Amino acid sequence: MTAAEQPAAAVESPAENTSELEAEISALKEKIRAAREAVADKLLPDVAQSVDTLSRIKLKARRTLNGHAAAIYTMCWRPESVELVSGSQDGKLLIWDTQTNNKINIITLKCPWIMSSAFAPSGSFVASGGHDNAISVFSLKQGTPDRPLQELTDHTGFISCLQFFDDRQILAGSGDQSVALWNIEDGQKLHSFEGHEAEVMGVSAFKDYSKFVSGSCDKSAKLWDVRLGTKGACCQTFLGHDQDINSIAMFPGDTAFVTGSEDNSCKLFDIRSDQFLSTYSQANLNFGIAAVSFSKSGRLLFVACDYDVLIWDALKCMKVGILSGHENRVSCLGVNAGDGNAICSGSWDTKLKVWN
Repeated sequence: MTAAEQPAAAVESPAENTSELEAEISALKEKIRAAREAVADKLLPDVAQSVDTLSRIKLKARRTLNGHAAAIYTMCWRPESVELVSGSQDGKLLIWDTQTNNKINIITLKCPWIMSSAFAPSGSFVASGGHDNAISVFSLKQGTPDRPLQELTDHTGFISCLQFFDDRQILAGSGDQSVALWNIEDGQKLHSFEGHEAEVMGVSAFKDYSKFVSGSCDKSAKLWDVRLGTKGACCQTFLGHDQDINSIAMFPGDTAFVTGSEDNSCKLFDIRSDQFLSTYSQANLNFGIAAVSFSKSGRLLFVACDYDVLIWDALKCMKVGILSGHENRVSCLGVNAGDGNAICSGSWDTKLKVWN
């Protein structure tokens, strides 16, 4: 038989290859899920049954910061300080001294559609991001800046969340489904962390900035190792929510993190055991979670929900308090990163309130 007469070998079509790979991936995901469930013997409330129940937490609004002319969407404490930065759709970044209620700086933004802000650990820089798809970094070393020191513009979606690593590097989550680590000095993107299948809405880094977690509208949270660079940086994926994740926060000690979702619940995940630990929700809660933050010890979880801030006992999953006083949706909150003795909430009612 000549070569021309030999029967042609069967060639699989690309569609058949894709179907086989998708089936293999689904089988592997199911195997991972089953392995997780096999070792998930208890939830946090079961283990914490012997822990004393907290009494009712009653905090008062000690300061109301008035200065914005439109809805506030973001705020961030300066580390180890009583100062904070807030951003509003009035196109302004305001830097406040929360002990005196005074504005220290007023920065006018090019784009009023702000979504995120951050304060550098040194206090020398602030940054903002929003629907212009750009990160604007401002230097505070010479008083109030009239223009950004640096604009980082390689993202193709809105900038939903920011966190400074130091004065030279900043982490940004975007509507383009990625998280990027930027060099502020030369404006270059150091790494792009890709793996989410929808908009990234929150990031929270370890204290040594070696790793961070991200939350997305694909209903998942992911743990990334910065030291691995762009390729292979995703270490773990955490599932459990039914709708978008809007906010994420590390637990003190960097062993766990909490997510706040549009499905009206918060979930605590343990990184070491790769497990879901507890859910914070209530039957009559019909509003998505806008923001989450832990107390300095981690015992209390503060949750922005509709017009209020709910306070949960993180160990026993019991609601132990509520902060009421805003006249519109609470969009952002944060616990003072220094001594942890105050929490600030920002609202669409144009006001910030400082509680303790």
